[in-house]
Amino acid sequence: GTVVCSAIIILSAVSVPAAYAPKQDYAGALAYIEERAAPGDSVVTVGITSTVPYRRLYGKDWPEVESPEGLAEAREAGTRTWVVFTTPMYLKSAYPELMEIIERDFAVQRGFGGTLNDGTVYVAMAGPPAPGRKSESRNR
Repeated sequence: GTVVCSAIIILSAVSVPAAYAPKQDYAGALAYIEERAAPGDSVVTVGITSTVPYRRLYGKDWPEVESPEGLAEAREAGTRTWVVFTTPMYLKSAYPELMEIIERDFAVQRGFGGTLNDGTVYVAMAGPPAPGRKSESRNR
């Protein structure tokens, strides 16, 4: 009995670090962008689940976009625009028009997995909007 209980305690202790490990790989996405973003590129976040970690943990002043107009402004300001987001199922319900534009105009460069369900941190990138697309995004 003592051996079995000791084994259970040891196995439980081994699993504790995984419970406190980061649930989402924000640091991996940050490093990816910092390695690839060029001067003049814009970086924005979508949704509070992406914005708060970058502001509070990493001191980034990346703006949060919540509308097609906000994304259009970011795209006009930069050569390329990088978008960081997570929990796409939630974002599609909270920001349907914005996510439609991201899915249409941006290419996901990489996803950074984690242990949180639907918590992959995605990095997407697009060049400046085509001349006809600028006004389309603003009129939505």
